Amino acid sequence: KNLWRHTEARVVYRGVGCAMSDPRALLVLYGSETGNAQDVAERIARESARRGFAPSVLPLDAFELTELPNQRRAVFVTSTMGRGDPPGNAKAFWQFLRRKSLPSDSLKTLNFAVFGLGDSHYQKYNAMAKKLFKRLESLGGRPVTELGLGDDQHPVGYDAGLDPWLVGLWRVCRVSGGFPWREGNAFRDAGDDEGGDDASDDDGGKYAVEIVTRHAVMGAEDDGAHVDTNPPGVETLLAVKLEMDRVSNAGSPVDRKLVRGKDDWGEARIGPSDGRRVAAVVSNTALTTETAVAQTRHVELSFATSHLTGHGDETTTNTRSNNDVTNHEYAPGDCLEVTPFAFFTRPAETETGTETETAGNGYGKCADAYGRLVVSAVSGSTVGEGDGPTTRDEINTPTWATGIDYLLRRCGVEPCSFVKVTPAKHEENEHKFEPKVLSARSLVAGCLDIASASPRRFFYETAARFASNPDETERLVYFASPEGRDDLYKYGIRERRTVLEFLDDFPSVQMPLRWLLQVAPRLKPRLFSIASSSALDGADAVHLTVTVAIWRTHYGRARRGLCSDWMTDPVRLRVGDLLAARIVRGAYAFPENNQPTLAVCTGSGVAPIRAMVRHRKAGFDESTTPWMTKNGSSGLGSNDSTESETDHKTKNAAAPCLVFFGCRHSDRDFLYRDEWEGLGGVLRGNGRDDTGASGADDGGSIPQGGFVPCFSRDKEKEYVSHGIRANSKNVWAFLRASDCKIVVCGSAGDMPEDVLESFVFVCQLEGGMDETQARMFLRKMDARGQYVVEAW
Repeated sequence: KNLWRHTEARVVYRGVGCAMSDPRALLVLYGSETGNAQDVAERIARESARRGFAPSVLPLDAFELTELPNQRRAVFVTSTMGRGDPPGNAKAFWQFLRRKSLPSDSLKTLNFAVFGLGDSHYQKYNAMAKKLFKRLESLGGRPVTELGLGDDQHPVGYDAGLDPWLVGLWRVCRVSGGFPWREGNAFRDAGDDEGGDDASDDDGGKYAVEIVTRHAVMGAEDDGAHVDTNPPGVETLLAVKLEMDRVSNAGSPVDRKLVRGKDDWGEARIGPSDGRRVAAVVSNTALTTETAVAQTRHVELSFATSHLTGHGDETTTNTRSNNDVTNHEYAPGDCLEVTPFAFFTRPAETETGTETETAGNGYGKCADAYGRLVVSAVSGSTVGEGDGPTTRDEINTPTWATGIDYLLRRCGVEPCSFVKVTPAKHEENEHKFEPKVLSARSLVAGCLDIASASPRRFFYETAARFASNPDETERLVYFASPEGRDDLYKYGIRERRTVLEFLDDFPSVQMPLRWLLQVAPRLKPRLFSIASSSALDGADAVHLTVTVAIWRTHYGRARRGLCSDWMTDPVRLRVGDLLAARIVRGAYAFPENNQPTLAVCTGSGVAPIRAMVRHRKAGFDESTTPWMTKNGSSGLGSNDSTESETDHKTKNAAAPCLVFFGCRHSDRDFLYRDEWEGLGGVLRGNGRDDTGASGADDGGSIPQGGFVPCFSRDKEKEYVSHGIRANSKNVWAFLRASDCKIVVCGSAGDMPEDVLESFVFVCQLEGGMDETQARMFLRKMDARGQYVVEAW
């Protein structure tokens, strides 16, 4: 019972100290991988502060675990990874909470609420939030409201679940007295129960921005038109991003007693910036023809020092943090996290035949107009008041800073300025914050996503404060209200409306930079499945299979994925260029070399399968003792085999692997075609069959490895689900092996479900099961971790 000690804490909220018994205290903890759960946690904190609370907001890995029994009320927000696992910054917390030695009444004084973020396309939908809710209950905690679940597949996103859940949370807390509502002038009135953020006039926001140097002071013209030929380097932008993380940490309302590593909290590296590294582009080659529907490229990167030298002032030390995976440690199924410092060079409109159409993800009409014009410094004309420049000296090609400069002008900041960003509220006496001087351009380029992501509702509510046009103000207030949620979805998220495009539509909005830094979408890293093997391709080499994301919105606006568009453009991402990247653990454990494997992949989902096969190739030796399943040389398996039976299988032997690969056309987008033709021996493994790599079988007695391509747009339409059924006897031979593992990678649409139905069909046809037995058989495989779906 001494695992958790009971100590008195002291709350620090916006410079006000109060005892832990003060009813204002509210703990908000989040587990986040990509930042969405953090966004929700910060929204809950804002709304709670409006209702009179003093929230402390922390990631779960920064929370002092021994303080949890002292808390009276807490809200937990978490996403779910892989097979129902916690996100990276929640693993230690969850591991501690699962201890069997914890008393069942440990949290008897805690009133809690849990909200989960998940994707209903995944089998383990919101599993982490469900498990956390049950565990808190089992330790004596009392839920104040039902478990909240947000689904990323909902048209409105997780807000569709979050909005009503928050309404219920605030209502039940007010009615039950679970949260102490104050009357009179001590705190602002809680208002109605509809929730929503409130950027009220007396709220100065999270950040303060001080302009410390202008370009003119540096000895150059202060016309805002001068732009360096080259954008800031990767290391510069990473340093800016890390500085903003530091400012955010220092400015978050938090009880210092609740923080692990209290002395360096202001310097803590929490979130995606931890362990960031730099890689160099070694090659960027096309895998598809120009006529392919989706353009896919093979990108090779290197972390080797020899590839990172000769980049001017760039510092490429590639230091490692405790949470990093070293070069030598990455395994099949691991991912590369890439931060897309992608500077747009295409205008918002391009000529296509006789029509002019939106190319997608340009700067926006006003910003593009600004980029084509150089403003005369002599005339004193002002840029950025909503109408663009008024003096046209010459036509100028847009540069990497075109959109950034226009945005800064709209914020009232000269593009060539240098600034200091500090927390608006900070406990100076205890932890003096020393800000760094940053270039305004680098600040926007390194931290904000202004030309790809869609702002969330709080952005619109904040923008309403800074709109001078009454009609625009009314529209923005409506968008930010619960009644306007659906219309905001149609305007913003469905159309992928960016910050720069928003400025086109609301020209009177002049949002200060300090508010923009708080409410605009942050630049978030993207995850790519690694397509290489460190054992075969080298410790410092990473291969990626990148398909450019291009689509049209409901109203026909062309959109492009920020990161994929950049990485598949050999002009913008050239050999020798540097990018911000780090290796992170995959969500699933991929099969060992000695496990018989059924691999199903479509399109760029081939990447982790290629990594797995290349990993097998690195240690493959045809002279190795033949592979056998757990119950001996028959090649058949049983789900009832015992642990001692593993002695029948040679540890270093390669088990057969049957790969089903799907694409549209055999002559356009057959990814890595030449490689597959030479991997027949590896796929067959150390088996006793002599069949080729065609996927044929010998009647179903022994699993036969091979490669089965399926083309959905050739003369005969064939999907991977059809290929599985056509090879039912061989597939059943794999499924009968007790240690067989199924890996399904690719699009999260209908493919995973169609593949599952095909396996059900095989179990019925070849295994003599009825439908119920077949589904139970596959569910048991899933429960044992032998059925992995990696879909996006």
